[in-house]
Amino acid sequence: MKVRFDLEGIPICGNFVGRVTELALVEERLAPFSERKKRTICTICGLGGIGKTQLAVEYARTHRDAYSAIFWLNGKTEESLVQDLASIGLRLSKGHSKNLNSQGLNDAEERRNCAAETLDWLTTEGNRNWLLIFDNIDNAACGDTTKEISERPTCYNIIPYLPTCDMGSIIITTRLQSLSSLGPSVLLGKMNELDGLKTLESYSGGCIERQISTNEKLTIEIQDYEQDVLTLAKRLDGLPLALVFAGSFIRNTHVTVVKYLELYAKSWKEMSQWNEFGSDYKNGNVATTWAISFEKVRSKSEDAANLLRLWGYFSSQDLWYSLLQTGRNRSPDWFQAIIKTELHFLRIVEILLDYSMIEGRKNSDSYNMHPVVHDWVREYVNQDDRLYFHAIAMGCIGSAVVDSDDNQYWVANSRLLPHAIQSARHWFGATDSSCLRLSVNHFLWFHLGLHHLGSLFLDEDELDLAQRSYEQALDGLRVIAGLDDELLLDTYNNLGLVYLNQNKLALAEEFFLKALKGEHETDDEHANIDTMNNIGLLWKRQGKFADTEQLYLRSLQTMGPYHPPRHPRKPDMLSNLGDLHHKQGKLEEAERAYLAAISAYEAIWTDEHPAVLTTTCSLGDHYEEKGKLRQAKDMYSRAANGYERVYGLESEITQEAIRRLEQISKADEDDALSGTFCKSPAESD
Repeated sequence: MKVRFDLEGIPICGNFVGRVTELALVEERLAPFSERKKRTICTICGLGGIGKTQLAVEYARTHRDAYSAIFWLNGKTEESLVQDLASIGLRLSKGHSKNLNSQGLNDAEERRNCAAETLDWLTTEGNRNWLLIFDNIDNAACGDTTKEISERPTCYNIIPYLPTCDMGSIIITTRLQSLSSLGPSVLLGKMNELDGLKTLESYSGGCIERQISTNEKLTIEIQDYEQDVLTLAKRLDGLPLALVFAGSFIRNTHVTVVKYLELYAKSWKEMSQWNEFGSDYKNGNVATTWAISFEKVRSKSEDAANLLRLWGYFSSQDLWYSLLQTGRNRSPDWFQAIIKTELHFLRIVEILLDYSMIEGRKNSDSYNMHPVVHDWVREYVNQDDRLYFHAIAMGCIGSAVVDSDDNQYWVANSRLLPHAIQSARHWFGATDSSCLRLSVNHFLWFHLGLHHLGSLFLDEDELDLAQRSYEQALDGLRVIAGLDDELLLDTYNNLGLVYLNQNKLALAEEFFLKALKGEHETDDEHANIDTMNNIGLLWKRQGKFADTEQLYLRSLQTMGPYHPPRHPRKPDMLSNLGDLHHKQGKLEEAERAYLAAISAYEAIWTDEHPAVLTTTCSLGDHYEEKGKLRQAKDMYSRAANGYERVYGLESEITQEAIRRLEQISKADEDDALSGTFCKSPAESD
């Protein structure tokens, strides 16, 4: 019996784009054109709004001729599933009638009887070529569902609704990755960049145009689009729901792409509640799409819900257990409940993975959240507790900052930096912290975190964020009774260094003097080494070379023979003294200071420590100025190799070192070829 494929009630996509690989995977799982001797099931799993329904629709429309019957079932609730099965039963037995009321099926028992008849028809001998599509099976379970149903009364068991015969084909679309146990699955991810651009364009109603039309060439390429369109597509990161919404919004309001980006940044919550999608997404707007999954997550585990809420104030990418573990000492009880053991954390993560709210990173111990879902968590889920969760995240990230005295600090901090930058930019850009209410313990933890974030930003030359972090840290640390003065003085000194790097010399001097005054009142004769070092940098900036030289020499003499645990800042001062001598034209003294600094650094750290590499570059510049090009080339070769190992080949600092190495190498070759290269006495030896 051939049954017509009825599109009524199916969310047909008029602008389906791409998904070639995913369609091929579904086809591979179901083998529509082969002689099927067994039942085949394919589950399409993924985040809400990722396009699972549209993929299933496109597959059914593409392969309709391969099946004798295709039926679409809405599995959002058990009641909707039973009603759709009953409706199919009426079509099969009553000449395609669609009027349930006229058939007397208002009664729930009658609907269930009719649904059972549909399942019986699907098991009829010889009736093996049908396709059954269960859509939105997001509130179901399989196997032993007793626990699931007790936790979520609306949950139902999907197994009784799967035909028991070993024939036919089934597609299940779901956010629940646990349902992939029913059969081979297709885990649907984001669209590639080009397909995302095409989707955005197709829904914009002509408001987004390419620079080069398809009339002028055969294929569409990424570079055909304006930069603003590329920026928007990158921001939405291949999420079909967000791309369709953006294109539809631009079409309906005729705003520019630039204006849409501005509104997205400033008014995300308000925009996300619009419903003008067209017919492609009938399960809610951007704001409500993931609220369904969030409520189900919360019903299963309050810890999992809290982790998701907290995550809104980290980066969306690369969250790992040990990062959160740094907050175990001073953090709130609910936070400590999340991280009490790694196994418990993994159980929480499993729930979020099951509902496709997050995804695992390949060959890694960390997890990602889609950037648009991340925006939703931050702006929509935490409406009442936004400031509180944000402060706890800032405290946690700050606690994870590794001090620059650590031998491998840059490895840990480079991974931490995206979390720090994203959280701090939101905090300082749009947060009124005057309403923040924390316990004394959590208040201290938060402001300690700000202090450490300031150190991270200073080290990474993020000076505006460093300034804001230190200034707000000071506001809090000043009011905490019994606080160790050393931390306060360290904040004064570091904030002074930030002001110095911003060329705010008067402010820098003010804060250095505050630190120095406090340090003189301590019993530690070496407490002011950092501050003296920084005052020297200030005086050098002011042109007080002689005073700076005397300051450094006196300080180095006070420290005496180098002893790494006691004077970890001595090599910094030696390096700065080398810079000063170089600027004064005292080249021999500069070389001795640089070599002493490198030797002292390497006594504590490896030769890959950024401080070692910076001084190595300075020594390379020094050798170049003295005409010692071979020694200069050797220094820059060491620096370039070190930077590549630390920061990667593509980093700006690595590329600059490589560029300088190439310049010096060319100059050395030119001198050798021209015969004008004169060796210095040191090189002749």
